[in-house]
Amino acid sequence: MNNQPETGRVVVVDATTGSVTDYPLQETVRLGYLGGSCLASRLWLESTRLEVDPLSAANTLVIAPGLLTGFPVPHAGRTSLAAKSPLTGLLSDSSAGGSFGARLKALGVAALVIKGAFDEPSYIVIDGEERGVRLEKAGILWGQDVFFTYEALKERHGERAEAAIIGPAGENGVYFASVVFCGARPGSASRTGMGAVMGSKNLKAVLVRGDRSLVPRDPRGLEEAVAEFLARTRETASKGNPGSRSSMPLHALRLLPARNWREGTDPGVYGPPGAEVLGQGVTLEAFGAFGPLCLVKEPRYISLGSETCLKMGLDLISAGSAAAFAMEAYERGIIGDEDAGRALTWGDGEAVLFILDEIVNQQGLGSLLSRGTRAAAAKLGPLAGEFAVHVKGLEVPVYDPRVIPGLAVFYATGSRGACHLDGLSRYILAGEHPDGRAGVGGFLEAQDAGEIAGMAIRMQDLSMALDSLGLYKSILHAAVSTREIARWVECCLGTRFAAEDLHRAGERSFTLRRLCNVALGITRKDDFLPPRLLSHPRHPAEGGSLPYLGEMLHEYYASRGWDQEGLPTVRTLEKLELTGYPKWLGIRTKVLTG
Repeated sequence: MNNQPETGRVVVVDATTGSVTDYPLQETVRLGYLGGSCLASRLWLESTRLEVDPLSAANTLVIAPGLLTGFPVPHAGRTSLAAKSPLTGLLSDSSAGGSFGARLKALGVAALVIKGAFDEPSYIVIDGEERGVRLEKAGILWGQDVFFTYEALKERHGERAEAAIIGPAGENGVYFASVVFCGARPGSASRTGMGAVMGSKNLKAVLVRGDRSLVPRDPRGLEEAVAEFLARTRETASKGNPGSRSSMPLHALRLLPARNWREGTDPGVYGPPGAEVLGQGVTLEAFGAFGPLCLVKEPRYISLGSETCLKMGLDLISAGSAAAFAMEAYERGIIGDEDAGRALTWGDGEAVLFILDEIVNQQGLGSLLSRGTRAAAAKLGPLAGEFAVHVKGLEVPVYDPRVIPGLAVFYATGSRGACHLDGLSRYILAGEHPDGRAGVGGFLEAQDAGEIAGMAIRMQDLSMALDSLGLYKSILHAAVSTREIARWVECCLGTRFAAEDLHRAGERSFTLRRLCNVALGITRKDDFLPPRLLSHPRHPAEGGSLPYLGEMLHEYYASRGWDQEGLPTVRTLEKLELTGYPKWLGIRTKVLTG
């Protein structure tokens, strides 16, 4: 395996046969799709049939560090995983920060493509010290939690080992199982169930070891460009790990839903426990999911819910949503004590932990909830569908579009379902407005449907581009410009790259995802919000109103260059050099004729 940090190589592991091959990444693919999520999606499409069963051996898993991951660039370090999601049935990705991707990239690996499935639990070792890829038996590590597994791997391979690990949730096929990155800087690829895809391959972990580092093609130019950026933003730049901020102002609690989205959060009630758990490093997403959403007020149970998800490898947003869904189903009499295994009353922290344990182990009610609220509602009947809060199968994050109308269009049109990261909304709601230099300022103040649609598109494309570069999205709050980011790319790779190339790559990736979704049956009817968010207003005293989604979608499609059914037009595909994809994906619609 050659070390080519400028371009890198694609390493292909066939878990079924045990073969390992690699090939150089083409320059045109690198510049057109960058790295991370864009590149991972492209490589997945090259190697996998779109109609594949998400939990079959035929569902390829691609792990790709961002283009700038591993280089001495501010806020760089994210890595994406892409596969067909068991939770949504769509081509999806999940990204995480940490130092895993930087170590992988320094070994010359632009992407790791994993095909097939091992016949027994195993893990992959990419060893820079011995310059090779090995396939090892997991043995007793299978069945162990993430923390235990990482400690055991360090004993085998050294303290400096970095690893992407699944917990029991992924092994047991929970549809929203996560992949946890363990090492010098941790992270978690939580959404869309990539942990379940790894589990279906009998793949416990991917481990990387080695001490190499990437050297930019223009070290002095990069040093000067970064110094200018840091000098200008010294007082405003994020401190610590920029991808795991827990310092969101408590006034943002009003954005959080309570009692499975039936109410708003009272800051007077949840302010004290919120301040305690956020101060301990629990994210606002975890606080919202295991606190107000389930009416749990005790900090201890909120912290334990968050810790359980990390330890067992669960997406805490989907897990908290599943718990709240179960509590409402219990309250309405749709499930009883015998079905649930115990009482599931609102505010009972022990009940929440019980539900999480049942989900991880696929026991009792947990075997139903482990497939997500969409699948659970389909089993429990039409009434349950009224309070299953998801978009395209992905549970909605704990930021309420009835308070901030623009969130509605993010959630409805997100390429992987409702997500707080695809459109940068998590950082905007933190009160850290993106600087106008990046062209995405003013979102919170926007009310006009056309204005909101235009901003949503810019943020979605920029978000996709940042994922592909491996940059934490919080960098937008440090007064960075896309021209500045493009300069960093030029210095790192030694090739011409402009801000327009960055925007175009993001738009190309987002549109390609849309084509994949269309091929899988997604239309305008799926670009919608769940009934609870469109027909159940919050109390007037809590602020907010029902989102005017229809008007925003009309403006959004027009601005995207899609028709009013949500199909990209020929002109849009020509602009993005994607004209060959509809036929390749088997889309026989007016997208082919304009």
